[in-house]
Amino acid sequence: DPEQDLHVNIMPVLHMLEVCRTQNYRPRIVFASSANLFGLVDTLPVNEDMQADPLTLWAIHKLTAEYYLQLYSRQFGIRSISLRLANVYGPTARPSVMTRVVINKAIAKALKGEALVTYANQECVRDYVFLEDVVQAFLLAGAHCGSNSRSFYVVGSGEGETIKNVWHLIAHSVRSNTGQNVPVRFDGTVKIEPMELRNFVADISRFKDATGWKPRTGLAQGIDMTVRAFLSNLKDL
Repeated sequence: DPEQDLHVNIMPVLHMLEVCRTQNYRPRIVFASSANLFGLVDTLPVNEDMQADPLTLWAIHKLTAEYYLQLYSRQFGIRSISLRLANVYGPTARPSVMTRVVINKAIAKALKGEALVTYANQECVRDYVFLEDVVQAFLLAGAHCGSNSRSFYVVGSGEGETIKNVWHLIAHSVRSNTGQNVPVRFDGTVKIEPMELRNFVADISRFKDATGWKPRTGLAQGIDMTVRAFLSNLKDL
């Protein structure tokens, strides 16, 4: 739904900026952007020098919102910084929104006794960053906002893992915490879109140098913490 996506991902940002401009508000804005803006990359890890090449409407809208923020920062002094986030996962404050990200969705399926399925992109490498680490990144970005000219940073764990291995980590954690065996199977019949064949690992060095931030939760530990969070809220699965 391109129009609905436009209204969700662009218009609120523009409305917020216009209120700030017309009411002379000067907040520090930290925008949740996405590593998907880079599209299909030729080299890893990905840093801030690499060109945006969005391959989905959602990513185009995120990039447009970034441009609005940059324009209002230059012209009206409304300071902002965008964080292009890798795949975020982990327990959320509201259990009702736990399954909005890919690892959390897979964990919920596994705990319900469903098989975890891999597709033609199972060997693709992705970067997964724990939600609590992202929260800290936002806080530090807010404190840093406006201290230099950089408009966005790449934020992730700085490490890559194949989709297949992530699914096996989830199956192992579910088995360790519940005794339940979770099959991981391959389905080569499903058509995969080009965007799903991408590889991505974040180069977090510039954000780390600017703010002192670094991820503290490894993938296996983070998956285990997320599994236990789901188990404590079984009614929401």
